[in-house]
Amino acid sequence: MKALHKLQQAFAADLWGDDLQHLQGLIVDDPISAERRFNVYRNNFQSSLLDALAAIYPVVEQLVGPEFFGFMIDRYIRAYPSRSGNLHNLGSAMATFMRSFQPASTLPYLADVARLEWAYHEVFHAPAARSFDPDVFAQTSAEQHTSLCFILGPACRLVCSAFPIFRIWQVNQENYTGDRSVNLNRGAESVLIVRPELEVELWHLEPVEAVFLESLDSGKELAASVEDGLKHTPDFCLQETLPRLLKAGAILVRED
Repeated sequence: MKALHKLQQAFAADLWGDDLQHLQGLIVDDPISAERRFNVYRNNFQSSLLDALAAIYPVVEQLVGPEFFGFMIDRYIRAYPSRSGNLHNLGSAMATFMRSFQPASTLPYLADVARLEWAYHEVFHAPAARSFDPDVFAQTSAEQHTSLCFILGPACRLVCSAFPIFRIWQVNQENYTGDRSVNLNRGAESVLIVRPELEVELWHLEPVEAVFLESLDSGKELAASVEDGLKHTPDFCLQETLPRLLKAGAILVRED
């Protein structure tokens, strides 16, 4: 097994190199030279990773351009080599990488856009949430309702940013035809990514809705989360917010 491990290490080293060094003499030349044959594999391998990440991060690619995106992806997959055989997991550390990627430092919002697109990717592939059972409320008293705890559904993610990430995402969609200007000074935005049916949806949340959801997700009971919402916005309306979240499968009653 030690010989196999060394061979695998040599293969990986040449896969990210520019020429054939560690595998020299181990690949048959006939009918094409070993180096040319390995270059074909190397190019196909790296192109497949680039294509997979471009499919997950189309807005990021549009913001920086294809050439810079390819350069950034090359650096990313070298810094965070895949530990999974599933390409769906390849981009999980992209936002973390972008926060410290100096060539993209003039775009401080880029990492949060990446977080948003990764959340979309996760929701798209997540299992469906179980249907909300209205009997949970019908069979309990109003006093018991306030002590219920909720969790985010499996096909739901909350992304909060100091930048207007929903606006940035919106104006960079293929079918968007309106004003494409983005004012970075408009402040923070929070987005809920949900999949009520088969299609993933992005909901631009009011700040109080984000506060309420974060409070629920932290494990607080419904009453305490409502109180957090009211502290932020005195006219916060639970009767409008809660049914919409439950219907979309964004939150589920926690079953202890």
